[in-house]
Amino acid sequence: MKRPIAIENDQVLLRYGIMQEAEISIENIKNITLTSTEFDKEENIARLSLLGELEGHNVLIETHHEHTLRGLFGTKMTFPKIALHIDKPTDFKKYIDL
Repeated sequence: MKRPIAIENDQVLLRYGIMQEAEISIENIKNITLTSTEFDKEENIARLSLLGELEGHNVLIETHHEHTLRGLFGTKMTFPKIALHIDKPTDFKKYIDL
């Protein structure tokens, strides 16, 4: 609640409390898909969630370049796609697609 997903200065700030965070510039977003479909582990899709596959998602962001998901204790994971849950996914997609 204190660190919500936000859009500031043409950057999408993806935050999951203090546990995970990533920044993606809007120009580096290739595609946004509204989906809750499960993925194969081989697809190299990061998840912005504490419980990984046990926690649902409703948005998949695909980027032009790899980005870094930073976790607690300095852990890092690079990703070309990230799945996450957004409260208003349709509004988010419309805003980014403008």
